[in-house]
Amino acid sequence: MALTTRVLTLVSTLALAGCATTRFAVLEGALVGDRLATGTEMAGVRVSRPGEAPDVVPGLDLRKGDRIVTGADVGALVTLDAGYQLILEPNTDIEILNPSLFMRAGQAFVQTLEKVREYLKLKTEFAVAGVEGTQFVATVGPDDMSVSVVEGHVKVESPTGSWPAKVYGPTEQGQVTRTSAPVKMAPLDAARLDTFRARFKTAAALRASLRGTGVRGTSGPGTAVPGSARPPDDTVRVPDLSRLDERRAADLLRDAGLVVGHTSTVESASLEAGTVARQDPAPGKIVRRGTPVQLVIAEAPATCVVPTLRGQTEAQARSILERRHLKLGRVQQSGGESSPSDTVTEQRPRPGTKVRCGTPVDVSIPASIR
Repeated sequence: MALTTRVLTLVSTLALAGCATTRFAVLEGALVGDRLATGTEMAGVRVSRPGEAPDVVPGLDLRKGDRIVTGADVGALVTLDAGYQLILEPNTDIEILNPSLFMRAGQAFVQTLEKVREYLKLKTEFAVAGVEGTQFVATVGPDDMSVSVVEGHVKVESPTGSWPAKVYGPTEQGQVTRTSAPVKMAPLDAARLDTFRARFKTAAALRASLRGTGVRGTSGPGTAVPGSARPPDDTVRVPDLSRLDERRAADLLRDAGLVVGHTSTVESASLEAGTVARQDPAPGKIVRRGTPVQLVIAEAPATCVVPTLRGQTEAQARSILERRHLKLGRVQQSGGESSPSDTVTEQRPRPGTKVRCGTPVDVSIPASIR
C-alpha cells in the first residue's frame, strides 16, 4: 500500500512538472503617463492567454502566446527575461513569441538591459526589426511601420524576403509600408530625441524602483528563471548579418565588440551583390569579445537565366531583371497586338535562355497604349 502511494505521488509530481509553463517576461505594471498605475487603473491593460484568463496584476508572469493590449489612456511596462525592457504606449497590441514579439498596432519603446541573453526580433505584418544593444521606438499603423533609433543599430528585414535588409543607426528613422520597401526618413530632431530619451529614462527609473520592492514576477523575488543565465561579461552574442552590405556588417560587428575575419565570395542569383550570404560563427552564438567573424559575400553569377516578362509593365520588367542581375534593353513599340494595359507582349532573349549576367533584354509593348 505504501509503495502504491509513493508511486502515485511520484506520478502526480511529474505530471505537475510537465504542466509547468516557462516564463518569458514579466508585466511590471500599468503606466499612466510617467507613473505606475494604481488600483482600478490596472484594468486598462488586458492580457489574453489561450485557455486561461489571468488576473492582470503587477508582477504577472507572461508566457509564450500571451497577448497584451493596452487601453486608450494606459500603457504597460514589460521586462523580457531575454534581457529587454518595453514600454507599451496606449492603444498597443503585442504578442509574446519568445523571444520575438509580434506587434499588431501601437507604439513600443524597446531597450536592452545590462546584458542580453537572446537576439530580439520585433515582428509586424510589414517588416521584422532585429535589435541588439540599442534603444529604438517602433510604431505600427494600419498600413505601415516606422522605426526610430536612439542608440545602436536596428536591422529591418522583409518577412517574405522580397527586399534587401536595411540597417538604421543612431538618430536615423525608416518607414515600411504595405506595398514598399523601407525608405529613410528625416533624422530625429533634437527635441524629439530628447523626448524619446526621457521616456527611456522613465522606464529605467521605474524598473529600478520595482527591483527595490521585490515585485519581479509571480515566481517570487530572487527566484531564478529556468534558462535565464546570462553570458559572462567578456563574451558577446554574434549579431545577424544576413543580407547586409559588407560595410554595414562591419559596423555592426564593431558595435558588438567583434571584428571582421576572413572574407570570401559566392555566386548568388537570389541575393543582392555585395551583401552577406553566410557568416561564421552563426547569428546568436556566444563568443569572446574580439572574435573574428568570417563573411561570405554574394556576387553576381557568371551566367543568368532570362525570366518571363510577358504581362509585366515596363517598370516591373526593369525591377525583375535587376533582381536577376540583368538589365532592360530597348523598349520597342509593337502595333500588331492589343493589350489591356501597358505590358510586355514580346521579349528577346526568350524566357529560360542562359546569358551572361548584365545582358540587356529587349521588350515590346503595344504602341497604342504607351
